Amino acid sequence: MSEDYIGTGITFNALCPGYVDTEIVLRNSESIAARAGISPDAARELMVSANRHGRLITPEEVATAALWLCEAGSESVNGQAIEIAGGQA
Repeated sequence: MSEDYIGTGITFNALCPGYVDTEIVLRNSESIAARAGISPDAARELMVSANRHGRLITPEEVATAALWLCEAGSESVNGQAIEIAGGQA
């Protein structure tokens, strides 16, 4: 789709966050824990360990990336999948 709109000022990109510190991820860790037979805290630690920063991504980090795509100077970023995952392993 990004090729269809080249030259119009409209860009198409996908933000691909890792595990974001939200209620959804908390509920997901509880579901993972139940299926794996581990504690919710252990499931959350598995998610945290996937991020090389040793923490979950913040919603603000995802929002900052989205805002950057709306700013002047990002016009040439088009048709990209942008990972926001802290170097997720």
